Amino acid sequence: MIISRVRYSLVYISKLVRSRSLNRATFQHTRMASKVAHPDQIDTTVIEQDVLDIAELPPGEMKQVDLKEGYKVPLINNEGIVSALAAACTHYGAPLITGDKVGNTIRCPWHGACFNTITGDIEEFPGLDSLNRYETTVVDGKIRVRAMVSELRQKKRVKGMAAYSEKNTNTVLLVGGGPASTVCAETLRQEGYDGRIVMACKEKFLPYDRPKGSKAMTSSPETISLRTAEFYEKNGIQVLLGKEVTSIDFEKREASFKDGARQKYDQVVLATGAECRTLPIPGADLSGLYTLRNMDEGNVIFEAAKDKTVAIIGASFIGMEVGSCLAKVSKSVTCIEYAPHPFPVLGKEVGMGLKAFSEQQRV
Repeated sequence: MIISRVRYSLVYISKLVRSRSLNRATFQHTRMASKVAHPDQIDTTVIEQDVLDIAELPPGEMKQVDLKEGYKVPLINNEGIVSALAAACTHYGAPLITGDKVGNTIRCPWHGACFNTITGDIEEFPGLDSLNRYETTVVDGKIRVRAMVSELRQKKRVKGMAAYSEKNTNTVLLVGGGPASTVCAETLRQEGYDGRIVMACKEKFLPYDRPKGSKAMTSSPETISLRTAEFYEKNGIQVLLGKEVTSIDFEKREASFKDGARQKYDQVVLATGAECRTLPIPGADLSGLYTLRNMDEGNVIFEAAKDKTVAIIGASFIGMEVGSCLAKVSKSVTCIEYAPHPFPVLGKEVGMGLKAFSEQQRV
């Protein structure tokens, strides 16, 4: 059994212009949790606590403090503006206190998501959600934090979105069903665009967290979706599932689908990702050889690898993650890499260290 790795996704943007219909609209930003609880389920309990002397937090510094009931909150002195934010990155939950703070931003130590330390807004990805920000005041030289328990539990929020308006006849077509299209759709709404947004997805699933395909190969797309169907509907984002775009007529501004349907647009964004690299060698078409691009393929590979001898072509992030996952169920796993060590982009010292660790995990 042989598995070939996949090339990192690319995003291609074409003809997304700032026309009159894409100008920023005036709308009210709202603080909205990514999963909105029913009003009866929201804990309105408030924690208000003096946590630190202001003299202990010089301008530009960040310290993490403990609130009652075990909640941790990083405090940041933004040159005189003290802010308190949720402690964990909204992507995979990394502790932000160990991240890099530069100016009024803090960068996640795991995957590099970047947040504004004054507002908590996400500024660079991966990840979709912003950090909850809690009220701070300075009373008698002490920093006081005031926060609802429900916000401390939720930790993250979605930026305010403009509502869809039927009066705006402009249509933005997003070709591709991955994180790039999702972020583009949300950013348009966050920047005030209230026209029509159509997202065409080749797969029959809502956009999901594709990197988990090599980390948790038994997952289903439904359990790792980036947003719910209700989220897209609420924000006026039309999602077409199982709709593969086969051609685009840029003069007519019209996309054609594999099933014969067509879609008119005013602007189009091409965010289709990449194709798997295949082995250009004799025998590459034999049975027992797999490529990993989506969760269906990941599920098939996991089942096929049980009690089998597995060879993985490529020993960088995706290949080694797949190896670690399959080592739990296969007879043996071998990762093959053209470079003299795994993870070539990380250098020899790190690569050899991870090689030794992987061998302890039966890879």
